[in-house]
Amino acid sequence: MLSHKSEAYRLVVRLRSPCLVPKQLSDPLVSFLHTRYVPLHKEKPTNWNTAYSCVQANPLLSLLENCRSLSKLKQIQAQMTLHGLVSDGFASNRLITLCALSESWNLDYCTDILFRARKPNVFSWNVAIRGYSESETPSVAVLLY
Repeated sequence: MLSHKSEAYRLVVRLRSPCLVPKQLSDPLVSFLHTRYVPLHKEKPTNWNTAYSCVQANPLLSLLENCRSLSKLKQIQAQMTLHGLVSDGFASNRLITLCALSESWNLDYCTDILFRARKPNVFSWNVAIRGYSESETPSVAVLLY
């Protein structure tokens, strides 16, 4: 219970709203202003590939996450083409994202993939535009727009 002299009690009385009465909790990790549990250590976020069942079913998509070179990316893209994954929207978006947002890779290769895609979506175009806008040639971003 709140004592009549506490700051929170005075605030509630001043606001005259019964729904704003804070509850005192025994758990020190839970704030009385928030009702959710606040962990001591920040939990590591899940990877992008754990939420999609199509990624779990095909190991090529999980290889994209660990890809660190353009030559390996081209090999993965060739395998994706053989298995028909390039026509999948999620897979092609992930491929374009890796090409466009990596610092050491060629943005021309990104646009090559984008122009050869059967149905490039808005996300793919936005990623390519973002990649060029952060590069040494931001004028190409305007042309892609």
